[in-house]
Amino acid sequence: MKNITLLILTVILFFGCNNSPNSKSNEMKKNLKESVSETNGLQIQVIENWPDEIDGCSCYSSKSKDEFEKEEYIYMDNYGDLAYMKINGKLERFKLTKSDTLTSSNDSRKTWTNENFEFIIETLQIGRIDETWQHKGKLTLKSNEGEIIETKIYGECGC
Repeated sequence: MKNITLLILTVILFFGCNNSPNSKSNEMKKNLKESVSETNGLQIQVIENWPDEIDGCSCYSSKSKDEFEKEEYIYMDNYGDLAYMKINGKLERFKLTKSDTLTSSNDSRKTWTNENFEFIIETLQIGRIDETWQHKGKLTLKSNEGEIIETKIYGECGC
C-alpha cells in the first residue's frame, strides 16, 4: 500500500509540473520564436524561369540530387561573372568578387555579392558527362543584416 501511494504521488507531481504555467509559457515562447524566425529569416527558393542573361555555358545547382533531376535550381551563373539566386521571393543578381578555382584542382570556391547579400559557393567536382562537370558542395548566404543560411548543393557546369 505504501508503494502504491508513493507511485501515485510521483505520477501526480510529474504531470503537475509539466502542466505548470512556466512550462506552458516556455513552450509558447519557443513556438513564437520559431514562427518569427521562419517569417523573418532568409529563404533560398527555386528559380522558376531561366534568366535571359544565362545563355550557353553555365553552372546551376539544387539543394539535392533529387531536386536537380527535377530541374529545381536555387543557383545559376553564366560560367563567368554573373549569378542569380531567388531569395525571399525576389530574383537577386550577383557579381563575382573572388574566385579560388585552380585548373589542376577539382575544388572551387567563389564569392558573389550584390547590394543586399554575399554568398560563397564551395564545390567539389564529382563526375563528368560529355561537356558537363557534376559537383556537390555548400552554399553560404549572408545578408547585410547579419543573417546567415547554409545549404548543401548538387549541380553541374558545362556548355
